[in-house]
Amino acid sequence: MSSGVTYDSCYRIVNLLEDSHKELSKILTDEDIRQLDLSCSKVQDSEFGDRFSEPMVWIGIYIAIASFFCILAMAADLLHGFRNKKFWFPCKYFSLNAASITVITITMKLPVDLSSGMHSYVGQATKVGSLAFMCIMMANLMPSLASMDNNILLANIIGFCILIITIIVNICIQINTCVIADKALNFVAFSVHFDFVIVAYTYMAMSNL
Repeated sequence: MSSGVTYDSCYRIVNLLEDSHKELSKILTDEDIRQLDLSCSKVQDSEFGDRFSEPMVWIGIYIAIASFFCILAMAADLLHGFRNKKFWFPCKYFSLNAASITVITITMKLPVDLSSGMHSYVGQATKVGSLAFMCIMMANLMPSLASMDNNILLANIIGFCILIITIIVNICIQINTCVIADKALNFVAFSVHFDFVIVAYTYMAMSNL
């Protein structure tokens, strides 16, 4: 930690106090020692939490790269549709297949992640924004279904449905545990309350249509 206090030194103090408990019994009670031991546990949790959160930067870069490839492929389909005067945007570069489902799974890591709380306003906006991005990708993938035969279509639909169901179940769990909830954004002159739950339900309903 920044203060230089570690859980090892904290526990060492607790052990010394327990060893000299007879001499210090007039000053420290058992409740004081238990409280100090609890504080040591919190210091330990904080140290390990900081250690476990170190890879989050690389995970964010990993997600950003996957999202960039999805956006690039969708933009290429958009330009291809305008160039050939096909305004339903044919899926030449971004179609539903095993590769695209894998990339979409990477881009949807934040909404399905139950281990990191992300209780801040920005964290919840990121989770909900990922759901919006999922709806955009689904809309761009739909035209590619018409060019598949029955066997390939069934396999791709099953794989994609499993992904969608997983995302919806994880979002419902986060709503139930209040990880996604109403958040207040405080400015200098006013405060705005944004209900992320309603937005999350809206995007989940759109993904099922």
